[in-house]
Amino acid sequence: MDSNRLYASEERLGGKAPGARLTGWRPSLPDRRNHASREELLRRVRAEFEELVGLKLTLAQAQRLFGLREDACVRVLNTLVREGLLSGQPDELYMRRQT
Repeated sequence: MDSNRLYASEERLGGKAPGARLTGWRPSLPDRRNHASREELLRRVRAEFEELVGLKLTLAQAQRLFGLREDACVRVLNTLVREGLLSGQPDELYMRRQT
């Protein structure tokens, strides 16, 4: 790694000596998330649970149905749980919450 990225100038360190190492510093990376595709995915999953009355899925079933990795599927389903559309946990069935 380029030593210029590991060390900062005196101004960035708030008066510390030039070349002092920053601990925990990370270069600013662009946001890799695609918010439009995430919203489209949430819309699609919402629609499945709204249209298919009585749909109950395990995490593994939801992964297969929506074509998602486990971590992404957990985030999507947990978002819908927080919104109040679904009830469930990763080790349970996800289903539409009774209103």
